[in-house]
Order: sequence, then C-alpha cells, then structure tokens
Amino acid sequence: MNPIETPTQPLSPIALAKTISDLPSIELAAFQEALLTYMIQKTPGVCGGDACIRHTRIPVWLIISFLQNGLNQTDLLRNYPGLTAFDLSITQLYYSLHRQEIDELIIANNLEDLPPTIETIELSHTWRWTDVTTSTP
Repeated sequence: MNPIETPTQPLSPIALAKTISDLPSIELAAFQEALLTYMIQKTPGVCGGDACIRHTRIPVWLIISFLQNGLNQTDLLRNYPGLTAFDLSITQLYYSLHRQEIDELIIANNLEDLPPTIETIELSHTWRWTDVTTSTP
C-alpha cells in the first residue's frame, strides 16, 4: 500500500496541538490562516453575508460591539453557550485583521435604530440627503 494511502487514526486533541505547535513558522502561519477561514465564515444569505463565527449566525461585529461596550468574555460565553473562549479569541483576531470592515458594520447596525440626522450622515455614507429632509422632528 502506498504510504499516502495508509489509513491513520485521528490524533487526540493533545497530539494535534503538539503537531501544530511543531510546525515550521511558514507552515504554522499557513495553518493559522486556513483555520481562520473555517472559524469565521461569510455565507451569502446568512446575516447579510457578514462574517460570522463558525456554524452560527452570530456576526463578528456583534461580539466586537459587545466587547467595546464593556461586556467581558465570561458574560459573552454565558449568554452564547455555543461559543468557546477560542471562538472569542478568533473573533478578536479577525477584527484585528479586518478592523475597517467590522467598524463599518458596527456603525451601520447601530444607525438602524437612529433617525437620520447630520451626525448620522457623517458616520455613515449610506444615508441620502432625502432621508434627512423628509424626516420629521
């Protein structure tokens, strides 16, 4: 049997962690990038196509917004029992790599609850002048 075709047993979590930590730097970076694409996913038709945490409908912008407004990791994990501490770490990593995207989504989603004003126009380019002129005081 060809060595490539030899069936292997799945690694235990500890053995897998050791194998990953032993990777050379370039391969470790490639693994981390690949893992990020599986942990944070954009799916058309799910949450507007926004980046969400793996196999959930929990957008990255929502978790980052909660963290920015003072919620701590313990509270988030209690309120979202399907998430792990690693999910939150990956979410923060994604935010550090895609800060502008997530900040714009936080602003856009917070603006949905506000009436259009000059201040909201300055924060979001999605408002049109007609929105301001037709709003009632």
